[in-house]
Amino acid sequence: MARDGEWADHVVVVAMARMLQIDIMIVTSAPSSRPKDIVWVVGQTAFQGDPILLGHVWESHYMSLQPI
Repeated sequence: MARDGEWADHVVVVAMARMLQIDIMIVTSAPSSRPKDIVWVVGQTAFQGDPILLGHVWESHYMSLQPI
């Protein structure tokens, strides 16, 4: 998390989704994932806006996949 654009761990990602009431979509590099696997973190039931898009480098960190 020392570089710009790198964010937190899973607990913080879930907490931020709930606090901001926005969904977060995560593309992961987990060994068990398939190329089309996407993890959704629901921040609010029936959220209508665009989700935040994050990448997850397996066993390392999350990073923004959107320009900041």
